[in-house]
Amino acid sequence: MNIHLRPVTIADEPFEVTLFEATHRELFSGMAGLHEEAIHQLANMQVRAQRMSYSAIPNALFFLILLEGVPIGRYIYSEDEEAIHIVDIRLLPEYQSKGIGACMIEPQIISAKQFGKTIYLHVEKENVRARAFYERLGFRLCDGETESRYRMEWKPNEPLS
Repeated sequence: MNIHLRPVTIADEPFEVTLFEATHRELFSGMAGLHEEAIHQLANMQVRAQRMSYSAIPNALFFLILLEGVPIGRYIYSEDEEAIHIVDIRLLPEYQSKGIGACMIEPQIISAKQFGKTIYLHVEKENVRARAFYERLGFRLCDGETESRYRMEWKPNEPLS
């Protein structure tokens, strides 16, 4: 598999909207009576709101995940002196559970080990598959839970429990 990252540009917004729609199908299916154009407009608004919100994160890096040069996902993270923060990792459904997410996170784990940093992320409480994925990589629940999201951390040199 030829997977690599490239910085997100404003020209990638249509893909980001498609990605948001594809990864939130359950949310949209619960909105009875919405036609496709309304769903597309909602997704577009959400992508723009996320971009504004995530842009306020210091040192945030925005990437598209490419497979054979074709966009299949998005990866956003930031790093400071003490920690690495995985802000968002999202793959089109047909590319999930294929090891691609681990390929994105493994470089941060290597860096965290090398520099003694903790990695933090949030996962939606209803996303059981994502939580299990992060736990397999060594992430554990930590303080910072909200009504809808768990906060998880990965610490260097910490044995798995």
